[in-house]
Amino acid sequence: KAHSQSIVERFKTAGISAAHVDGKTPMAERASMLTDLASGQLKIASSCELLAEGIDIPEIKCVVMARPTASLVVCYQQAGRCMRPVSSHAATAMILDHVGNIVRHGYPFADREWSLDGVQERHLRGPTLQACTKCHAVVPGKECPECGNALTPIPPETRGVVGEREVRELP
Repeated sequence: KAHSQSIVERFKTAGISAAHVDGKTPMAERASMLTDLASGQLKIASSCELLAEGIDIPEIKCVVMARPTASLVVCYQQAGRCMRPVSSHAATAMILDHVGNIVRHGYPFADREWSLDGVQERHLRGPTLQACTKCHAVVPGKECPECGNALTPIPPETRGVVGEREVRELP
């Protein structure tokens, strides 16, 4: 909650309309905030888990991932907030991943091989992604298409690590 609130304060300091919402936000205030977000009056809505899934606001154009997750499902739920196929901007949705979730799990729209044979490694069909050290775009290949920087592959054993800490879900 505190991290979400600090993000909102930084946007406000920069002159961008932003609001924090959490499970203790009164329902009327929450509804008003979501209406303002959909209309564009509010530019940024930040939450801790509250807006990650089960909400459909087709007007959302960008998602900022500010917390790591080892869960593929959580990562894709978060990314999906700006990827609604009914919206006119779905093809240009922007995901700003500050914590390496997309490097860890792959693009949300990538083809995957799924199985009903119990829990096993989910295999991604598609390019290996890496974060550009210059502009931080998450891209495949040997050169960043955004800035031209040469890319260094991220070893698979470190893709679930942020800094010196391993990313894991807590109960």
